[in-house]
Amino acid sequence: MVVAVKRPAKKSRHQENIDYVKELQRFSLINHADLDWIGYCTKGGNKFLVYESTMLDQSEVHHFKESGDYEIVSL
Repeated sequence: MVVAVKRPAKKSRHQENIDYVKELQRFSLINHADLDWIGYCTKGGNKFLVYESTMLDQSEVHHFKESGDYEIVSL
């Protein structure tokens, strides 16, 4: 399984919480062609959103990583 882990950009704690909740709400309502939402983590003050990546083409993965929003991890 290949997963994409998104860590929100560093902002004020309040704005970070607002953005995190908005992201959770948005991805719980929509489907993305290359990502299936798995869950989230808020342990230790960190906030991560975790998606299963269905991208099979290595060039797609490279482009995705270049966006800087996600890290691709193979499990």
